[in-house]
Amino acid sequence: MVVINYYVFSQRSEGYDMDIQYLNTDLEIKSKEDLMPIITALGKNVFVLHHGLMEGMHDAAFELSSDPVSHDPIQVISRYCDLVENLPIVARQIWDNCAVRVIDIGIESGLSPRYYRFEVHDVIMKRVAALRASLAVTIYAVQEEKKSI
Repeated sequence: MVVINYYVFSQRSEGYDMDIQYLNTDLEIKSKEDLMPIITALGKNVFVLHHGLMEGMHDAAFELSSDPVSHDPIQVISRYCDLVENLPIVARQIWDNCAVRVIDIGIESGLSPRYYRFEVHDVIMKRVAALRASLAVTIYAVQEEKKSI
């Protein structure tokens, strides 16, 4: 099991009341091969955030399009695993040959609560590992709101 704790050590700013929150979980892949068979197979289950060539590699990023989209990162990771585990053989071969396979959990930083915690249990970790994917956590900094004058 992987436990991710994000502690906030800063003082609460005057007039600033932003909570730490889970944003979404993206799936990012890179390959020397064309990724269209994977994109086609994933179909309406995902939104394609990006697809194209970057630095000589085919690159794609996705978000789940399921309705409703879960606000539980573990359920989203599990859904990505379901989708990849059920790819048609040609798309799965391309997946297996990808140089990068990342499930990236997005967290927006904040000033409260003191920390935000979720656990990635061994069952999910085994599924992710079986797909030869990695998990990443991206924490976005608190952004001050622009005030109108």
